[in-house]
Amino acid sequence: MLKATKRRALFAQSAHPWFSTTALDDGATLFINLRERIAAGSSHVNTVTLRRRSLSRVALATLAISAIADPQTVFAGGGLGGAAAGEVAGPGGNGGDAGQTGQTAPAVEGDGSNLPGGTGGIFPGGNGGNGGLGIEGSTLGLTSGGGGGAAGISRGFAGSSLDSPLPAARSGGRGGDGGNGGEAGSGGGGGGAGGDGFLLPSPSSTAVPISITNNTAITGGSGGTGGAGGFGGTFGGGGGNGGDGGVGMSLQSPERISLTNNGAITGGSGSAGGAGGDSSESPGPSGLAGLGGAGISGSNLAIVNSGTISGGIGRGGQANAITFTGGVNSLTITGTSVINGNVVAQSGDTFALGGATAGRFNMALLGSQSLQNFGQFQKTGTGAWLLTGGPSVTALPWTVVSGTLDIGATTQNATTIDNSGSLIVGNGGSLSSTGVTNNSGGNITVAAGGALNDDLSNHGTVTNSGTTNAVVASNTGSITNTSTGIWTGNIVSNAGLITNQGNWLGNVVATSGTITNTGVWNGDLLNNSSLVNSSGIWNGSVTNAGTFAASGTSSVTRNFSNAGTIILQNNAAGDRLTIGGNYVGSPGSRILLDFSTQTARADQVIINGSASGSTSISVLNLTPLAPFATAATLIQAGSIAPGTFTLANAQNFGTSALVLLPQNGGTTVALGSIPTVAGLSSGVALTAAQTIAFQSSDVVFDHIWEVRNGVADSSQPQAQGFAGEALGYAVQRRPTDAFAALKAPPPAVGPTVRPAVWVKGWGDYVDQNATTAINFGGQIFPQDLSFRQRSGGALAGADALIKNVTSADDALLLGGLLGYTNSHVDLKASPASQAYDGGSLGVYATYLKGNWFTDLMFKTDLLNVSINGGGINQKDDVINYDLSTNIGYKFDLTSKSYIEPTAGIEYVSSKFSGTTAFSATTIALNDGDATRGRIGARVGTEFLVNGVRIEPSLLGYVYSIFSQTGNSLVFGSTGITLPSDAGKVRGEIQAAVNFFNLSNGVSGFVRADTRFGDNLTAGGVRIGLRYQN
Repeated sequence: MLKATKRRALFAQSAHPWFSTTALDDGATLFINLRERIAAGSSHVNTVTLRRRSLSRVALATLAISAIADPQTVFAGGGLGGAAAGEVAGPGGNGGDAGQTGQTAPAVEGDGSNLPGGTGGIFPGGNGGNGGLGIEGSTLGLTSGGGGGAAGISRGFAGSSLDSPLPAARSGGRGGDGGNGGEAGSGGGGGGAGGDGFLLPSPSSTAVPISITNNTAITGGSGGTGGAGGFGGTFGGGGGNGGDGGVGMSLQSPERISLTNNGAITGGSGSAGGAGGDSSESPGPSGLAGLGGAGISGSNLAIVNSGTISGGIGRGGQANAITFTGGVNSLTITGTSVINGNVVAQSGDTFALGGATAGRFNMALLGSQSLQNFGQFQKTGTGAWLLTGGPSVTALPWTVVSGTLDIGATTQNATTIDNSGSLIVGNGGSLSSTGVTNNSGGNITVAAGGALNDDLSNHGTVTNSGTTNAVVASNTGSITNTSTGIWTGNIVSNAGLITNQGNWLGNVVATSGTITNTGVWNGDLLNNSSLVNSSGIWNGSVTNAGTFAASGTSSVTRNFSNAGTIILQNNAAGDRLTIGGNYVGSPGSRILLDFSTQTARADQVIINGSASGSTSISVLNLTPLAPFATAATLIQAGSIAPGTFTLANAQNFGTSALVLLPQNGGTTVALGSIPTVAGLSSGVALTAAQTIAFQSSDVVFDHIWEVRNGVADSSQPQAQGFAGEALGYAVQRRPTDAFAALKAPPPAVGPTVRPAVWVKGWGDYVDQNATTAINFGGQIFPQDLSFRQRSGGALAGADALIKNVTSADDALLLGGLLGYTNSHVDLKASPASQAYDGGSLGVYATYLKGNWFTDLMFKTDLLNVSINGGGINQKDDVINYDLSTNIGYKFDLTSKSYIEPTAGIEYVSSKFSGTTAFSATTIALNDGDATRGRIGARVGTEFLVNGVRIEPSLLGYVYSIFSQTGNSLVFGSTGITLPSDAGKVRGEIQAAVNFFNLSNGVSGFVRADTRFGDNLTAGGVRIGLRYQN
């Protein structure tokens, strides 16, 4: 066979006004210099380099873009014609240049074809010329016809857009047909390959990222038909193979190429092979058909397809729609995408479902099917994609970047899922994964009838209405298992919100966050510090160090260990928590319950086993409870160890206090009510009112004593002119004068009257401890009624001293008074307090006979009472009626000293104007009286300083309340005895100083005292002035 030789391709000088070309030898480079601007506004010069690839197929090998500013377009001619069958056969015609007709192949000898090359076009490349016939004759051996020329490239590219105003459709040039074989049985020539519809070759200089948008149709050129085999005598020549179709778009770049296809990209079709040559004995075989061209072929591609991408048809069927040849690639299909043919990717490439419109995707296409070798899978865009078919052959890693991925009714497998959008498993669907990460803002929904099998790390929102088998490794988002949902898997760590309305099987470790169970939870709960809301069933044990809030009818089937708080309080009494096992409370643990007397219901904790440890119970009462009433059971257990439950604080009960009452042999604990300290403070109110009466009356007797001493102690000569009240005692007294009353009185002198006015201020403090005990339900409940009282006021009066009433040694003092008192009482064991203020008025008298004296006083205190705090808001009035008398004798001692024994009795009757019954906000104020007796002695002396007689004295008393009424309360059939001062013996010490100005009739008074004994500590001060005319 003659070996086909390469033939130099000749190019004619182009007369096209845009290009200048130079004819070069084989393997040389053709430079096409752009002479004028191709795109508006561009003045850049682009250089395109063409290299021959082979005689049978010429294509652009390199697109070097020296500068890219605006989209530019370059064009290429048709491919070269095929070579001749033999050295002396005529060649095929050259492919046409852009805008030119290909060169005509001359016939040299034999039957070589004299066919023209295809016409080049501005947009499509020219077709390759056909090959010539082989020579005739057997002396030169068998020869074959020349192969057809490769088609020209439809369009080169430099820029960012491939769209209008290009023609609606374009394609690569068709390959030239192969030449027929010679008549000596030589084989037919192969058909030329079709040109690529669009070629972006790898640049020789540094590349930049390129973005391409296609809105039209691009088709690779079809291959040329193979030449027929030559006729032979014995053996016919074989037919030539058909040419392969060209690639629709061939894109090569070391940088990223972004291709958005809204049109149609199709590979060229492979052509038929030539028929075998005939012979007398053995006809030649027919040639093979050419392969179809790929729709897209290239590297570093990011393809978004909203149109159609198809592989060309040829030998073996349809070619690949897309072939990724290297680099990092991605394919994103939208809801309008159509792909005909396989997509062959590499392991690092990404397949994505994207776009803004909804779409459906058959998962059976992944893996070894139409979409091959992808390593990463994504859901992008805002649209919703429904998966059908499947599952894929192998588990695939999915990342939902945005939008919705709906598993639908399919069964799918995934290695990992990273979701930031919306992932849906529909009714009948099933998704299995080795791990799902649901990011913040992500949503995963498993519909009723759907199934999700994975390990979950959730930072977004998960809703399960189907079947989920997932260990929750961590949760900082929200997980909801609805009423139809079944969830199997432990919760390792929860810091978010988990809600179970259906059935959950798994143990829980709650580090923080909130868990709500309204369904059935099968597993143990370890609550370290979070909030657990339960109105359902926990089939397991609970260890609680946080807050376990139960409402409605909730149950824990096994043991409950409580070191935190169990809350049933929700402003609705009647909730119940049932514990199937034992209950153990740690010190500091609490149970908070509601109670309502209106419905006679209370929240309850029912313990089927034993109760032990230490737990305080706090009860919130929604309505008041009458004293000494027993309410519903709070705690019920098989057995309750003593001291297990104590009442911590009862809220909103006013004058009633709650107590826990063991009942039924110690197996139940019920709520009972007794009066609070504030509710029992009526006895304190009565004592406080009487204390005001006693202390203000002492102020009056201080004044009487001051006047009395002024009358009896005028022993200095300076007093004679002013204080004739010496009554015969103006001379120096002798010790024997103490018995002067037993002698005959001096001669009578006529009565004299000396008027006077006075004012005194006083303050007093009382700290008194008092307790009582209440026996209720077999239990003793002590109540602390201790209080502190601070009082003060002022008294003013006028009186007249009448001397020589019946004899020279007697005198009578008559006077009246007005006053104001303010007092405040604080209960030590209650926030309740009492306030008193009001006026006083009264009369007084004293009679002196020698050294004897008798005092008498009657006073009325008109006081307003206000009681507040501890749930009480109450106002009332009280009147003290105070009658008091004293008697005494003054013994003069040597050195102007004296001792004055005295004794007295005082009766005070206190009447409240609006005695009220006991209620939730008021206390019962009882009327009452008290009789106080006291006995003591005063010692003192006197001396004169600059006309002022100064008399210091010291008084000691022993006193006691002989009788006291109004110190009991009755609640139905139950009576309470309140603390009383009756029978308590106490002491009082007074230190006083009187000042008498003997020249102007002004006197002053200062006193301090202390009282003590039998739970009392008290003290007061007095100060006053008097002027006598």
